[in-house]
Amino acid sequence: MYNEVIKSTDVNATEKLEAKIAKLKNLQERMRNANKAIRLKDVEKGNAQLKEQGFTEQQIKDLRTPDFCGRLGFPSYALQNNNANIRRLEERLAEIRRTRDTDTEALERETDLYRFFVDDNRCQFEFDGKPEENVRSLLKSNGFKWSHTRSTWVRQFNDNGMRASRYVMSALDAKAGA
Repeated sequence: MYNEVIKSTDVNATEKLEAKIAKLKNLQERMRNANKAIRLKDVEKGNAQLKEQGFTEQQIKDLRTPDFCGRLGFPSYALQNNNANIRRLEERLAEIRRTRDTDTEALERETDLYRFFVDDNRCQFEFDGKPEENVRSLLKSNGFKWSHTRSTWVRQFNDNGMRASRYVMSALDAKAGA
């Protein structure tokens, strides 16, 4: 479950991310409680607490065996990495919720110069023919790539993609108005 890839286009992405976050939070709490039990001066009491948490005899022995640096229990980097993963997934969940709440119909527009639309989790610019060099460099500098299969300039639909799309639209509109 920890290594499962969750794609933003998945219909159940929010539920899967919430479940993954919950599992990581449970793991974090379990590691913290295990380290507290290991730091107890009464080893027997600490081992009893570890057994209550569901650790086997072998796992308790491994936790009480110092590693190459002399650390007991779960090392601090494991707790820090797990916390960083929790934060990263929470931010990703918030971004997925924001993009799903975005009204893509209001964003789509068609002008004489270009057509902008959101489809298949992609921001897309479509031109009649090949755009000028300065337009292509504007698209490239804002993270858009030419898609041969779609025959459009595409970028992933997320917060940064929408920000870049709005910037490109305003630049193209200013160019058309000039």
